[in-house]
Amino acid sequence: MTTVMPTLRADLQRARGRWPQMATDTGVSHSTISRVARGRIPTPQIDTYLALRSWLDEHLPEQA
Repeated sequence: MTTVMPTLRADLQRARGRWPQMATDTGVSHSTISRVARGRIPTPQIDTYLALRSWLDEHLPEQA
């Protein structure tokens, strides 16, 4: 999973102002989202990763 983590962290940073809503929608705590985004949790549990990735894919616009 280490090859997908830089992309997840970058996308989390792009969505930074929306972390409270992301936490509510995904059930992943704001603290965990912050720690994943900062690399403090280098490899989150698969259910956490999938919840965050799904939310980001649905709510973040594609980058050109």
